[in-house]
Amino acid sequence: MKLGEVHHIAISVSDMDKALEFYCGILGLDVMMDMELENDPAIEAMFGVKNIKMRYVLFTGKGARLNLLQFKNPKGENMARKLRPYDHAIHHIAFVVDDAEAAYKELSAKGVEFICPPKDTGLAKANALRGPDGVVIELFQLPMS
Repeated sequence: MKLGEVHHIAISVSDMDKALEFYCGILGLDVMMDMELENDPAIEAMFGVKNIKMRYVLFTGKGARLNLLQFKNPKGENMARKLRPYDHAIHHIAFVVDDAEAAYKELSAKGVEFICPPKDTGLAKANALRGPDGVVIELFQLPMS
């Protein structure tokens, strides 16, 4: 078996409306689908949890898509804020931007707090911020060719 490209990344959020303000209002993503799921046998089998009630949002985009999940039942707790950079979990999600400096200035003006300003890594120019539930988001400027 050979894996293909990454299809999507799903983030569990505590407050969907707050998350949408961030991902749509600040980062500029567009919603493709927003739906409520309740007691869906396929979802319950896949997640191994009964009596699931959740809101599911899918964003449009190129390449891997971002999905947000808000579980209304069962309720979860915020683990991302407890994780240290070297703990074992999903580390971050990276979005390609045309200009890391311009993105940093634009998002800073909107009140986004960055972990670091744009840095030249030798491979790219990148910076990092935290989303509303503590997920680390990297803005990644590919090198000029």
